[in-house]
Amino acid sequence: MIHPRLGVWVSVVSAGRPQNVAQMQTLIGTRATWYVPRAQFDAYRREGVTALEDQETHGLARARTIAMQDAHAHGQINVQVSDDLRSLKWAVRRGDKVVGEPTTWVAAITALRAALDSTGATLAGVPPTANPFYVNPDAPIRRNVFVIADIMVIPPTTLTFDQGCVPKEDYDFTLAQIAHGGGTVRDDRVLAQFAHYTNKGGLTGIRTDAMEASAVARLKAKWPGALRDNPRRPNEVLINRGWSYGEATR
Repeated sequence: MIHPRLGVWVSVVSAGRPQNVAQMQTLIGTRATWYVPRAQFDAYRREGVTALEDQETHGLARARTIAMQDAHAHGQINVQVSDDLRSLKWAVRRGDKVVGEPTTWVAAITALRAALDSTGATLAGVPPTANPFYVNPDAPIRRNVFVIADIMVIPPTTLTFDQGCVPKEDYDFTLAQIAHGGGTVRDDRVLAQFAHYTNKGGLTGIRTDAMEASAVARLKAKWPGALRDNPRRPNEVLINRGWSYGEATR
């Protein structure tokens, strides 16, 4: 569904979480299309969702691709947001500290669209953590870094999400943009807090260590030299700064 103030197609990919609708609508408004399994349509409607599309039960990555293609078929930028958003803040410097001050959905997405326009990137997003301690608001625009799937701003593209990389389809999509698109951009001032692992339903209920390990192996095979293991977290990876697809194919 096209957001009247932002002029973008807002998509919420969800499954088994109709209880999140009220909180989400408080934060992002009602002008969003929810991509959920058809069998759950009635449950989401009872919570107030008016625009529903079947995610075809082919998995998360396929649902993300369908949502993106729907937007692009209407000539719109796609904004995808996870169904467990809890708050939006804007990082600012106050004396010797960086703090997060409340902001709005419209302000956050407007900032990310501006980052796309100013850099020519083909994917925009937010930091993977909402902790302002890790943000430098004096130099917030970061190029060709990881863009987490929780909020993605995606102009028209022929690239798709790889189902074989779930639950790390956002790493794959990030690397695909760097390799074959205009790259990525983050505005690290936009701090988005999500419930994630404390939130029942969705991918949380089915993800396993085996799934994580399989996705990591596929990523490393698909994008040679792009990733390194995260020494602090098993089955997690970090993107090597300065990596380019040309290096892997020379």
